[in-house]
Amino acid sequence: MLKHLLLTAIVAFIVLQVSFAQPSNDNCANAIPLTINAICTNGQTNTATSEALDAGGCTSANSRTVWYTFTATQTSHHIYVDVISAGLDVTFTLYSGTCGSLTNLGCTDAGMTDIDEQVTYTSFTIGQTYRLRVSAYGSTNGNFCVSVRGAPSNDACSNAITLTPNGSPVLGTNILATNDGSTTCLNTARSVWYQFTATHTTHRIELDILTTTANLGFRLFQGSCGSLTPVLGTCTEEANGAGIDEAYTYTSLTVGQTYRIMVSSAPSTTHEGWFYIKVIAPPANDAFANATILTINADCTPGNNHLATSDGTSSCLSTSRTVWYRFTATHTNHFIELTPADIQ
Repeated sequence: MLKHLLLTAIVAFIVLQVSFAQPSNDNCANAIPLTINAICTNGQTNTATSEALDAGGCTSANSRTVWYTFTATQTSHHIYVDVISAGLDVTFTLYSGTCGSLTNLGCTDAGMTDIDEQVTYTSFTIGQTYRLRVSAYGSTNGNFCVSVRGAPSNDACSNAITLTPNGSPVLGTNILATNDGSTTCLNTARSVWYQFTATHTTHRIELDILTTTANLGFRLFQGSCGSLTPVLGTCTEEANGAGIDEAYTYTSLTVGQTYRIMVSSAPSTTHEGWFYIKVIAPPANDAFANATILTINADCTPGNNHLATSDGTSSCLSTSRTVWYRFTATHTNHFIELTPADIQ
């Protein structure tokens, strides 16, 4: 019995020690390396220790802090700390130098809980290592995700990211993107590029704006990067307001031709932000002859009628936007179910 109690106590002690273990990057010497333009790195201050304030810092006394490091690949980088835990007020300070001799380059603090922290620094030395101290202000603690970004990989037309019609939406940003000349519809001071090959004469481009303060839009071009021509002569695709999603359907594209999309900010502004972009084509089963085969008693088959064409008249239904399915009967009775209810 005594051995059992002793073993239980030892296990409980070990669990307690693990539960309250300090994060590996609790001090400057063990800072976690961050890769530029990588997915954000998760962190927490719950079990971190507090550190003394330094001159020019914007954290409070007794704040729990953790450390990160990165090597500058450009003169400008955007640092972003995504607050995950409710009630967390996070700040961060950027340093140059070594852990024993740090120089404070500035700190960032929005001054409120549940607010992400971000800033763009424009005076980095390429190849130099910098350190980032993330602190939980006051008595707040919790989880966050930190990232350091440079100019997007698709900053230039020649490096346009390829989109697949009817593929998954692609996450993008124009933060730190450079200028790509002039256009009558958009300000090109923060422009990034995408491209796709037309599979139909009709395609729809949708831009889902994630940053509510960003007034972004897009324009479609044909031709090579050195000689681009807008597909439309008017500014139909221009940005319509901060945080407002943008979309346009093009109806006279050439099948097999590559088109390029420039995403940028509204005229006379320099807006930066995050978005999802996708290209939609008519579904493969738009025509009767290409009906999708359904298997009896199988799981439901997902579908859509985006950009589907009209198939004449019907005594029961509107035939605008019709798609087709077929199956082989295995019984005299079959039950057909379609969701949502507003589709027939």
